[in-house]
Amino acid sequence: MSKEEDKHRHHIQPKFYLKGFAAESSNPYQRVPDIWVYKKGEPYVRGQNPCLDSINNVGYGEDFYAFQDSDGKTDFNKYENLLMKKFEQPANPVIEKIRKFEEIDENEKIILSNYIASMILRGEWWRDIQQESRDRQINLTKEKFNEYEKIVDERAKTLWGQDFDLKDMISRIGDLSDKILKMNWRFLVAPKDMYYITSDNPVYYFHLDKKESEVIFPISSKLTISLSWQFIIKAAYWKKLSENYWLVDDKTVELCRSLICSKAIKEVYYSQKAKWLVKFINNRIDK
Repeated sequence: MSKEEDKHRHHIQPKFYLKGFAAESSNPYQRVPDIWVYKKGEPYVRGQNPCLDSINNVGYGEDFYAFQDSDGKTDFNKYENLLMKKFEQPANPVIEKIRKFEEIDENEKIILSNYIASMILRGEWWRDIQQESRDRQINLTKEKFNEYEKIVDERAKTLWGQDFDLKDMISRIGDLSDKILKMNWRFLVAPKDMYYITSDNPVYYFHLDKKESEVIFPISSKLTISLSWQFIIKAAYWKKLSENYWLVDDKTVELCRSLICSKAIKEVYYSQKAKWLVKFINNRIDK
């Protein structure tokens, strides 16, 4: 069996996910769609912000999940493959059903809960949290054992290596997924001429253990998943389409856009070119 080729474009946002926010194309032979990319914190510049780019060139980090194994060799594929096989591929048919406004069963909810949890933890946000935690631990140890700084530094590389972070990421997905599954699920369909956005940090949530918590996860330009612990009274202008699907009003779509913008790290993705969205993004800060 031939050795698997090293993968260097590691997908923080899977291409299948981003295709739900693709721009319309007049080319029937275009295999990979384009998407409009907005740079958070940057002004509107014609042809640059926003820019239209292939989904192949969006939502990845160069060697993002690479790590050194026990032999000192760099493993480029282990976690890129694991995320794809364990979370992405099982969820893709479920996501496709939801994009068609079809109901999903309990087993499909379990699969999608795993996927949403993985989308919370697999990106730059989680890496930053891990880095902060690692730095705190190292600094605390150095304060206690100041004369052994060099030894501590070397030991820290062993204990807090990148593979440790990645293993921790995978193990925590299960904990998050269990909480997500137990929440109340609703699928919010955008009205005509209104569209959802997504970003490089696409799941908005806060305090999953508290009763007032809510999760917002855009799944396409026309549909967002809303999860909560409480049965929240629907907005006055919502219309129930089926068991779990609601046609919502413009204000609901705008609120979801605002929440996703507030959590974006560097980029926001949208199916349209819209100058107003640049200002909208830059006026939203993390809450």
